[in-house]
Amino acid sequence: MQPKTWSPNLSEKKGFAMAQENSFRDIQVSSSEIEVRTIALNDLWQSLKEGYDDFNATPAVGMFLTVLLYLLFALLLTLV
Repeated sequence: MQPKTWSPNLSEKKGFAMAQENSFRDIQVSSSEIEVRTIALNDLWQSLKEGYDDFNATPAVGMFLTVLLYLLFALLLTLV
């Protein structure tokens, strides 16, 4: 029995082998099965509310990221 990571064409993958090789070519979908959903203004407000709730759950992480992004943006502006 071969190990799960074994691949017969290992040289083509530059030394890397995947345990499960799935690609989009393996999936069969007809155009009638594809659904494009539209979003409304209520969906945007809901996502903003949920993001704000997530921020309030752990405000320290959000503040750290805000300060970090502010500093990186300021550094980028000084370099340009």
